[in-house]
Amino acid sequence: FSEKALDISLFNSYDKEVLKPEKTNINKVLSDLIKSKEWIDAGKKINFVKTFNSSSTVLNLDPKYIKKCVYNIIHNAVKFSPIEGRITISTMDKDAHLIITVKDEGFGFDKGFTISDIKTFDNKEHFDENPGLGLYLSNQIVKAHDGYLENGNNTDKGAYVNICIPL
Repeated sequence: FSEKALDISLFNSYDKEVLKPEKTNINKVLSDLIKSKEWIDAGKKINFVKTFNSSSTVLNLDPKYIKKCVYNIIHNAVKFSPIEGRITISTMDKDAHLIITVKDEGFGFDKGFTISDIKTFDNKEHFDENPGLGLYLSNQIVKAHDGYLENGNNTDKGAYVNICIPL
């Protein structure tokens, strides 16, 4: 909680100045996140599927914050996925952007929910260890990289989040 809150405060105060961009292999970042022991420890036996179709594998990004961004989105996907569910992580190039998609088989987003509308500490239901800061922080990180997030529900079941970063 406290690390996310501090990061949010940094982005609120300094925006892009927080970033330390460097050449970053996005496929390596994504692969390392998928292999994280944390997902095994979650006890859900999630099946991760990766489909990397982007020709843009090395981008000028802040690796620390891009990793945090994708981590938060994968964390939510694991949290809301059923036991032995599948999470697909894919990349592609579209309209001069790298699109990273995280797709799960959970119950999906509430109707009308968009990540860009999230406000910090706006939900009085979150007085536990999960105050709902992950998606908000991910949105800040992507915006600081001049990108945007898209979200929606899959046609069959579950939800997706697209991380769209300019090439």
